[in-house]
Amino acid sequence: MSRGIDRVVLDTRGLHARPPVDPHHAASQSRKPKLPLHAVPVGPRPIVRFVADPDPVKSEALLLDWADRVAQWLAQGLHPYVFMHCPNDFFAPGLARTFMAMLSDRANVGEMPVWPAAQGRKHQMELF
Repeated sequence: MSRGIDRVVLDTRGLHARPPVDPHHAASQSRKPKLPLHAVPVGPRPIVRFVADPDPVKSEALLLDWADRVAQWLAQGLHPYVFMHCPNDFFAPGLARTFMAMLSDRANVGEMPVWPAAQGRKHQMELF
């Protein structure tokens, strides 16, 4: 914290909230650890990786909590990066849109930038 170095907060509470319901869920649970949540920003650009339940509706309360936290961080002048994941990442864009709608209700964040799928992985380094 004294050096202003950011850390990644990995929130797998939604992922591990219940036994696996499909092969994607089981595989994701085996790859993502259950960790205590340390959501205290230690630098100017906190990074959050949120891994939802396969049914994003079941993670709604957790998403609302993150929307509140991120809105607070924005009000403090921080510049967070928030990544949304699902056991089957096909559903991650919808989860991200849901999160952004929640965040928009709490903070003045404007529209979510669209990352064209055509750009793919080779341009991901441009995110930072």
